[in-house]
Amino acid sequence: MEYIIYTMPACDKCKDIKEHLNSVNIEFKDINLGDDEGVAELRKIYPKLKEKVQRTEDGQLPIPLLISLNQDEIKGTACTLDEAKALVSQ
Repeated sequence: MEYIIYTMPACDKCKDIKEHLNSVNIEFKDINLGDDEGVAELRKIYPKLKEKVQRTEDGQLPIPLLISLNQDEIKGTACTLDEAKALVSQ
């Protein structure tokens, strides 16, 4: 299983999830949505992702956004620490 987390700089929720992943020895790729490269990475995967993630009330993607992949197929997503804990324990 591969894990990717989409984050923003200075995001406490993002930091909490990354700390948890590190504490349970889960390797992950951290994509910073605060720069153009990170946004481009999200745009590449978004067609596969849009059916799996519920947008916020104002239409934004929730951040942080942790996804689990198995051979480029999205197996699950998490936007909170509790959801992330459940996702990586599957």
